[in-house]
Amino acid sequence: MLPMNRRHAVIEKLIQEKLFQTLLRRAAAGMLPLLLLVVAPAAGAQALSLQSATRSFESRDYVAARNQFKAIAAAEPANASAAYYLGRVAIVDGNAGDAVRWLERAVKLEPDVAAYHHWLGRAYSREVQRVGKFKALGLAKKIRRSFETAVRLDPNDVEARRDLMQFHLIAPGIAGGDKDEARKQARAIAERNPMLGRVAAGWLAEEAKKDEAAVREFEAAIAQYPDSATPYMALGGLYQRVGNWDAAFETYERLLARCPNEVAVHYQIGRTAAQSGKQLERGERALRTYLTKKPGEGDAPLASAHLRLGTILEKQGHTAQAREQYVASLELDPGQPDAKEALKRVQ
Repeated sequence: MLPMNRRHAVIEKLIQEKLFQTLLRRAAAGMLPLLLLVVAPAAGAQALSLQSATRSFESRDYVAARNQFKAIAAAEPANASAAYYLGRVAIVDGNAGDAVRWLERAVKLEPDVAAYHHWLGRAYSREVQRVGKFKALGLAKKIRRSFETAVRLDPNDVEARRDLMQFHLIAPGIAGGDKDEARKQARAIAERNPMLGRVAAGWLAEEAKKDEAAVREFEAAIAQYPDSATPYMALGGLYQRVGNWDAAFETYERLLARCPNEVAVHYQIGRTAAQSGKQLERGERALRTYLTKKPGEGDAPLASAHLRLGTILEKQGHTAQAREQYVASLELDPGQPDAKEALKRVQ
């Protein structure tokens, strides 16, 4: 006798076959539109496929997500969701060009979705790092428009407001940067998210060269929200920019102790080591750990991690190993100018 679960499966299959045969007979007799038999199952399968691909993406199985969404995009060229997620996967991969192409398609297909514009702005931000000054100005305008559109479509998206604020802080006036607009966005962020508002105040102080005031804002945010990685990252980033390497290491180690599952902190420890030439062994361990993880979209691409690891190995005198890391970096992101220059050094 079949086990219970096998018997249930067999019975269910028989029921499905009989039901299908009944539907076919009714369709042939004109009692059901034959199109219903063709379209309804196909539509259900497509919905299931999109749901499965989205689950793969959310679980950071980006290889599976890429394959699934590409299959959907090939079968349904007008599927904006597939184009959107393929753009986000490309950002994770460090492929800014593909990210721009997919996200531009998503925006063209569904122009009123705030998230599509937001992520397109982020893709342009990655792309601007690898083009000449003339093209960079054109991309800067696209970045601003994308973030502005995202905020207009969804005024409560504090992440889009944060990106728009940072654009206005960083971009020169000729590219559309506006410090007054940055302050306006900081106030809007604080109204909606007190933690990000505090961090935004720190960024404003840092941009004004008031580093001590910025440190106070970031430390206050850490004290109020000790389990959020954002203020630690902001503080560590400030210390990196001013070359206070010991303070940067200490900040990232504090974050790791508080939030041991925070993936991005391993990259930042490695980046600090690569830039400073200090704590090289610690930086190497951190980057090797990072490369075993599943970085998300806001985290550094794996290509960058290979590049930083190569820098550390080169400084340690391990030329052959450094070369391997630079090659791995370029395999993931062939357009990286820093990796190309590094590879020339160790040939």
